[in-house]
Amino acid sequence: MGVRTRSAGVGRLRGRRKNKSSEETLASTAGPATIRDINRSILLNLIRTHQPVSRARLAVMTGMFRSTVSDIVKELISSRLLVEKAGKPEGRGRVPVLLSLNDRGFEVVGVSVRPEQTIVALAGLTGRLGKAIVFPTPTDPNRLMSRLSATIEKLRVQGGRPRGRTIEQIGVSVPGLVDAGAGRIRWLPHIPGYSDFDLAAALQKQFGIPAAIDNDANLAALAEFSNGVAGQDPVQDFVFVEIGTEGVGGGVVLKGEIYRGHDKTLAGEFGHMVIEANGVECGCGRKGCWEMYVSDRATLRRSQLHGSTGFESYGGFLEAALNGDRSARACLEETARYIAIGLTNIAFALNPRAIVVAGRICEAWPVVFPIIESAFSVARLSLRVRKAMLGANELFLQGAILLALSRAFSQPVLGINAGDATGG
Repeated sequence: MGVRTRSAGVGRLRGRRKNKSSEETLASTAGPATIRDINRSILLNLIRTHQPVSRARLAVMTGMFRSTVSDIVKELISSRLLVEKAGKPEGRGRVPVLLSLNDRGFEVVGVSVRPEQTIVALAGLTGRLGKAIVFPTPTDPNRLMSRLSATIEKLRVQGGRPRGRTIEQIGVSVPGLVDAGAGRIRWLPHIPGYSDFDLAAALQKQFGIPAAIDNDANLAALAEFSNGVAGQDPVQDFVFVEIGTEGVGGGVVLKGEIYRGHDKTLAGEFGHMVIEANGVECGCGRKGCWEMYVSDRATLRRSQLHGSTGFESYGGFLEAALNGDRSARACLEETARYIAIGLTNIAFALNPRAIVVAGRICEAWPVVFPIIESAFSVARLSLRVRKAMLGANELFLQGAILLALSRAFSQPVLGINAGDATGG
């Protein structure tokens, strides 16, 4: 069997008031066991971002007693979440023992469902992706279940995983409206057969392990944040915008966590901001939505109005625009102006520290960015706009893995009505 870590102590946190007919959760409060769970999560996350690291260094970074750090580390090692090895000698004294995450100690599956194809990968506690398998996305979600079962088993065999080793959780990224709290897809416009499908429940029934799903742009934003923390751009408040083939996805990161709205369903849907009151009709039923002017398909459609001969692909259009085709260049610049309208609206509404843009449009960043920069300058907006660190498809899959790993790293949620809280 696989490693079974304690959930974040939620079962021990509930403060309740009983009445004759029901039991109502009022608050999640901290007791000794909860405080230990919080400290455990803090240490595990610090090791995640600073590995390899010694117990002494962790004590300095947290202010915990060394004995407290050692006790929690001992528990994490016995749970197979950490490994330790001797570091390099540094002058006189004892050789430090360094701690790192055990990549095989908490194995998960990440699934990125796209309209054309689905990508599946295994990962361990570090989040590093192993070999991925791609297959055409079935139009029927029940057929997806059977494809996933065969694919996950194939990945386990290829990765040398023992047959009895338990996968701890499955995380799924989907391109549409998701009730993340309930694990239910509400609307997938480009795969309509998946709308109103209880995907998390179907996965749990199929595999017997916890499953979580979320909107693809939310998870891409989570991956972008994780990459920033691991690198040189640890911004905790930013907006992620993915300009895709058919539409625009968005994710909002506040204090390092995804904001999903009051019902964990609808937030960051910037593609449906109306920028033309009587504009192009959108699939949402309204007119003039932003994505109808900046998506890859919208740009190709506009290129025909500019008199361009039909391009076989969006990549061909971008290549022409960058290589001197005047008509394609004019069309690209018009798309950039529409992008700037949406991004400045986001900036005025939310005032994030940064806006991160992903999608194939970033291949033309030398043309697109100066137009965005000019619009921000005119509006006296000083926040930063930059490209994503990875391509959108990579971020979708990485985000699904991080979602699956969240059970290992999350802290208990405390406070009044903590059960209604949203988190990353």
